[in-house]
Amino acid sequence: GNENGWSFEPGNIEEIKKLAGKVLSLSRNELKAKGEASRKRYLEVFETEKCILNYAKQILNSVKND
Repeated sequence: GNENGWSFEPGNIEEIKKLAGKVLSLSRNELKAKGEASRKRYLEVFETEKCILNYAKQILNSVKND
């Protein structure tokens, strides 16, 4: 399973209803664990400085390959 969230097909109302039921059935501890996993993922992948450095590396690699 996904440790930090859920995925669903946009517009699939039945799937969204089913997922909402799952979310509502989770304990506070399970929700907290999902939140902590999401925060960890953000810091590893989406934190601003890391995104900028990754973007700069991609630009440099693109220039080197031309």
